[in-house]
Amino acid sequence: MKANKILNNQRKCFCKYLDDKIQGNLSFIPLVLKTDSVMKTHCKIKLKYKKCKKLRPKKLRAYIPNEGQALSPEDLLRWQDKNILIIGKPGVGKTTVVQEMLRLWGEKDGREIDYMFYFDQSVLAHSSVASLEALLFDVYSKPMEKDRKEVFQDIEENSENVVIVFDGVTDLEENSILWKIMDHDLLPDAKIVITCRSEEEDDPLFSDWPTQTVYVQGFSADSIRNYYQKMLGHDPVLLEVVLKNQELFSLSHVPMYAFMVAAFIPFKNDTENNHQHTVTEMYIHIFRLTVMTHGGKKIKEIDKYLGEINDQIHPLMKTAFSATMHKTLNFNICDETNICHAFLKNITLQDSVSSATTYCAFLHNTMQEFFSALWLLGHPDEIEEVLQLCQTEEHKHMRHVLPFLCGLLSEHNTRLLKCLFPEDQIKKTSDWFIEKLLDTLFQPQSESEEFDLLYVCQCLYELQSPKACLIFLEKMNHRLEPEVDLDPHQCCALSYVIGQSRDKEVYLNLEDCTVADVGMDMMLSCSPNIRLKTCKKPLKQITFFVEFFHKSSHCNCKLFEMRGRYDPEKCNALLDLSSHVKNYETQTGRSYLPALQSVFQSPDVWIIDLLQRKSSVLLEVLKLQTQKKPVYLRRCSEEESEVMSFLQCLPYISKLRFSDQSERVLSRFLLSLFIKAAEIETQTGKQMLKLLSSVCTSSSGYRWTCMFFDWDFLLDLCSHVKNYETQTGRNYLPALQSVFQSPDEWIIDLSQRKSSVLLEVLKLQTEKKPVNLRRCSEEESEVMSFLQCLPYISQLRFWDISAKETRMSAVRFLLNLCVAAVETDRDVGTRFWTLLSSVCSYKTFPFEEVAVVQSDFLLDLYSHVKNYETHTGRNYLPALQSVFQSPDEWIIDLSQRKISVLLEVLKLQTEKKSVKLRRCSEEESEVMSFLQCLPYISQLRLSKKTLQELVECVYEAQEEKLTECFLQKVSGDLTSCSLSWEEFHYFLQHRIQQITVDFRKSNIHCRISEILPFLNRIQFKR
Repeated sequence: MKANKILNNQRKCFCKYLDDKIQGNLSFIPLVLKTDSVMKTHCKIKLKYKKCKKLRPKKLRAYIPNEGQALSPEDLLRWQDKNILIIGKPGVGKTTVVQEMLRLWGEKDGREIDYMFYFDQSVLAHSSVASLEALLFDVYSKPMEKDRKEVFQDIEENSENVVIVFDGVTDLEENSILWKIMDHDLLPDAKIVITCRSEEEDDPLFSDWPTQTVYVQGFSADSIRNYYQKMLGHDPVLLEVVLKNQELFSLSHVPMYAFMVAAFIPFKNDTENNHQHTVTEMYIHIFRLTVMTHGGKKIKEIDKYLGEINDQIHPLMKTAFSATMHKTLNFNICDETNICHAFLKNITLQDSVSSATTYCAFLHNTMQEFFSALWLLGHPDEIEEVLQLCQTEEHKHMRHVLPFLCGLLSEHNTRLLKCLFPEDQIKKTSDWFIEKLLDTLFQPQSESEEFDLLYVCQCLYELQSPKACLIFLEKMNHRLEPEVDLDPHQCCALSYVIGQSRDKEVYLNLEDCTVADVGMDMMLSCSPNIRLKTCKKPLKQITFFVEFFHKSSHCNCKLFEMRGRYDPEKCNALLDLSSHVKNYETQTGRSYLPALQSVFQSPDVWIIDLLQRKSSVLLEVLKLQTQKKPVYLRRCSEEESEVMSFLQCLPYISKLRFSDQSERVLSRFLLSLFIKAAEIETQTGKQMLKLLSSVCTSSSGYRWTCMFFDWDFLLDLCSHVKNYETQTGRNYLPALQSVFQSPDEWIIDLSQRKSSVLLEVLKLQTEKKPVNLRRCSEEESEVMSFLQCLPYISQLRFWDISAKETRMSAVRFLLNLCVAAVETDRDVGTRFWTLLSSVCSYKTFPFEEVAVVQSDFLLDLYSHVKNYETHTGRNYLPALQSVFQSPDEWIIDLSQRKISVLLEVLKLQTEKKSVKLRRCSEEESEVMSFLQCLPYISQLRLSKKTLQELVECVYEAQEEKLTECFLQKVSGDLTSCSLSWEEFHYFLQHRIQQITVDFRKSNIHCRISEILPFLNRIQFKR
């Protein structure tokens, strides 16, 4: 009963500091117990500082004991040794060990030990009790009066079955009852277990006491993890923060410190503004609770008590600072009775064979750094010098003091320290410290050493100053690139700093970092103003978030955009990401997609295969776009549900593209889209047709991907819609007007498609467009139907008529069109011939650009029209007169064509035109006939051979007017000709034109006297 009462009281004492969620987890965690002292002497702080390395990991790990073949409390119960001295530094777990022995004894039914008595320091008040019986029964436990004598007799006679524990009871008066029990004058065979601090091991009380010594070394690494798993396992984020913090993890080998950390971290004070729990704040609470425990005070008495013992604490601060400055962990403390030893352990070093020196050291080096920071807080005039010393190689280790100093200057901690330092002094120091700190940390330390981003963030996190964070972010241009692996504590500091930016985005590049899930969760949730990049390759970054997002409890960040114009693989990865996130949002009720918005902005074009993926997924990512984007459909689905779903995407699409599918399939899909859009518009009034037609309207920049520049496709679409209009009695084509505006030119093959379809699309045009005929039809009905298109055509063109067969087909079609226009006008009174004339009256007719065969086409057309006029006796040429005005230059090959046709055409010209003669006819009559054309020609362009032939023909004709006309058309330039004296003399006699000759090419033999009269009309080619 007494054992249970002791254990329950101890439990209640602990529970009052703990959160309700962890009060059921106070079971024993194994401690490292060894029979030999392995306390290591730390004389120097060995500093190996490298850019952004985790702080002193090897040195910090050295404090954590190794388990090896450690003992257990149960082993101590079973030992045959009668005297056991359990030694350890304060808070290391000595009481925990003996109370676990008490618990094990109390729970065993068939135990070998009948009696176990536990005495702690409270028995000091009763150390002068008169007898053993009074100590056991009056002080410890009172049995029934009738059993008292019998039980005591059993204890005395069977003392080998008795265990007595003196927990921290070391101040024993000689010949007292406790002394006699320890010395076995009473209960000679009982097992005596005594606990004491390390510095008391050499006390004369124990020097002559034959004993088995056990050293309590605290938690091993596994025990630390198990302890925090039990205490903080309900909050994975807090658990990860502690376990991955090198300093806290190492400090936690002392169970008392581990308990304080576990008690403080989840603690929330609802009366204050919620703020981050910093490492410094935990050390402050450890400091205060240690003082409270040492002085036996209550929580409400701590501040007053600290004020009373201020004179004991300040020397310890000074000693700690001095030792840290000199890179030592061991120092001398004269007064062994004051508060100092609540934080210190003793280390005895043998100087020689017969001498030894005892030193003091903090239980953990970080506690020494904490006390050093406390000293600086009390001596603000020393801070600036220390800041500068931190930049030197010799005193670089002092950088580890600065985060603690930052934390002590945080306004959140002022209330906890004002019992030691004036509150206004802390405030004044804090005001100037921020600027000095940042100026110092931004100073270059050496050429080889780069700026330590994470260290600065750690200091800012401890300082808890939004102002300082904003100054820092401005200096960093709001761009942070750690470039190292991050533990959760570093992530915590980094996310805090980023979270202070309310107005500007902070770009955080983690592509060279490894970050634990908990750390990434902090990054994702710290601020909506963070833009995050995790991987160099966009696909890898997307994959990372697909795997990670469901582990995150919050998502507030944005991600770096990953621009790309055409990347189907990336689009698929993003659509997969959207599907995963949506599913998890449904399962958890949380919202994650907004945090990933910037990721989904990355494609310039969205690419999707609707045979493999639902339109609903595309809809979700399109809703996240800040602006409409083009959508590229690789394949289409004809399922009605998919068509309906895709229509919902239209408000978020700028342009619709298609590829990798047959026109037949695509036409059916689009027809389904337009029909469904029409149904929705009819049922709901939403302008779906207008919306659909707008996304189908394309710009020239996308011609290579857009089906809406395929004239055949558009004509097919028109046919389908017309048929559907006939079936339903509804009118859809006007809603598609913008779609049919897409081509700048309409191209149609009249041998395969009806002109009536072209007429329908031309009627939808807002302006007249050129029509280019690929092949023509000679059916009268088609000609008449095409005639109806003329009011909507700006230019009539023919696709490719270089081959004679296709050229003649075009000529016949145009003749038939002309005949139909004239006859219709005559019968009905229309003006089709005027329209026909206008669409054919342009310089390059019948082509878009100048072509060699233009003259051939027009000459063939003229021949056919003349023949038709001869056969019918009707006159059609006037309707086409403007057509024959088109060329700026007529080109003819006299070896292939009769010159009479050219002569007739030239007679129709309203102004003289240039003529280029490609080849000459071998028939003299044709050449002579050509010369009859000269009066209608402005300029004659000839090859050398042709010019030579014409010169000879003109000479032989001996006609004055013909000769003068010829010389005018060639501008008198006969330099390429080989002339005889007779020919040359003949041309010189015509005074109308100066003649240019090259005597080197000519066969001219004459006397100087013969040529002198003509010198003023001769220009010699040099």
